[in-house]
Amino acid sequence: MKAKWIIAILIVASLHCSPGEQSQSASGENSIEITLEGPSSAPEANKVIEVDFEEGTVLDLLLKTSSQGLLKFKYSGVGEKAFVESLQGVGPTGDGESGKYWIYSINGKLSNLGVGSQTIRGGDRLKWCYLSFAERNNCADK
Repeated sequence: MKAKWIIAILIVASLHCSPGEQSQSASGENSIEITLEGPSSAPEANKVIEVDFEEGTVLDLLLKTSSQGLLKFKYSGVGEKAFVESLQGVGPTGDGESGKYWIYSINGKLSNLGVGSQTIRGGDRLKWCYLSFAERNNCADK
């Protein structure tokens, strides 16, 4: 009789540890959350996207996200010289310090590298902010 209860308990316990739950946490480790904080006049530039991605540059991630139809972006240059010109159709406005540009942070820290040089891996958070040079620190966690 005790053996039947032990078997029943083991069956119930094994149902709570299904492989589906394990794979969900594994995909979180191999995905990146991309947050866009664009101008209020462009709602398509204000969204959160989650993409499966293991490791590469920010440019690699943007290219993958674009190929999946999740994000529109334009860039110029190659490799370390790559420069994001627009995200979701929103490009720079104005000039110099008063102009607004796309600035990014990874895991709450502003990056000082170009998108073709900056490495990013699964589990990281990428945040793009449309700000002036003076406002750039607003893209970092405080």
